[in-house]
Amino acid sequence: MAISYSQNLKLKRADQQCVKMFFHLSLSHDIILHPRYFGPQLIDTVKRRLYSEVEGTCSGKHGFVIAVTSVDGIGAGIIQSGQGFVVYPVKYKAVVFRPFKGQVIDGVVKEVNKEIALQKKLKRC
Repeated sequence: MAISYSQNLKLKRADQQCVKMFFHLSLSHDIILHPRYFGPQLIDTVKRRLYSEVEGTCSGKHGFVIAVTSVDGIGAGIIQSGQGFVVYPVKYKAVVFRPFKGQVIDGVVKEVNKEIALQKKLKRC
């Protein structure tokens, strides 16, 4: 899963140092489908499932997935024995947000309460 350095999105700080926190990455994900989804709309179903399973998630290795920009390929499905489900390996490109320790980020606080603050403190990518 290499970072495409030519497509990094860059931000400038007040001291004009280049700060990279958004990256355009090539990633992969396995989509598991029930046999009821097999049919003429199979490819669209796999793509919709990819968007819903991946966008908005957090990975410790890559960061927060902001958006899937393209689906590069959907591999041949592999049938899970005894279940009938099929696993489709999907390769895609996505914009991810990965801030680094000590980096200053502007943001707007939408809500503050004890439970959310505790959850944010405990939740890690």
